Amino acid sequence: MLTCDHKRICLWGVPRSGSTYVFYNLVEHILNSDWNKKFNTDFNVYRKGSEPFRQDVVSRVEEFEQEEYWIAKVHNIDMRNLEEAGVYKRFECMPDYNILLLRKNLFECTLSLCIASIKQQWTNDHDAVPIVVPIDKFNEMLEHQINYQNSYNDMTFDTTIYTEDLTDNPDDIWNVLTGNKPAHSIANSISKSPNKQQVVENYQELKSIYNEMRISK
Repeated sequence: MLTCDHKRICLWGVPRSGSTYVFYNLVEHILNSDWNKKFNTDFNVYRKGSEPFRQDVVSRVEEFEQEEYWIAKVHNIDMRNLEEAGVYKRFECMPDYNILLLRKNLFECTLSLCIASIKQQWTNDHDAVPIVVPIDKFNEMLEHQINYQNSYNDMTFDTTIYTEDLTDNPDDIWNVLTGNKPAHSIANSISKSPNKQQVVENYQELKSIYNEMRISK
């Protein structure tokens, strides 16, 4: 379980797994509780640990090294950028509590990645404008999601959370990670994406293709 003795908390996840929801609300809980006031720094208040290794990778690692208490959210692209910059091992050994966030439903995770990629909507600003997802695009994103999840196979985590087990109540995140109810309830600041069946016009076609692929394996 996550306790107030942990100083550096890292959430590792795949794209479209709800990691933004978990990260922002976890930070919010920590900053608005008596859990450990040493987390109340600009680094955490401004969510600098969110997908941090997209540019200036080495300097960002140095910033993490200088901070004693932090919460981070890392995706596969951050891992790749760390490796390409030759500093992955420097970062990997820093966290003292590692959380893995995965999505059980690979089809929904893949479709979410397709929508985000086609619309270029990666945060909580999704619209419900209908689109058609090309089959080759779906297959490409499916391969990405499989590779993303497999990239964590050789790593060790203190706890694993599945998106499907999360509720709409951000207080439940605290309960899942610490085993305790939060001292103060918080309001969720991350909106949900629109229903995919309403957004993707060929939803059923893609679902049939996906199911056939699973049966054929």
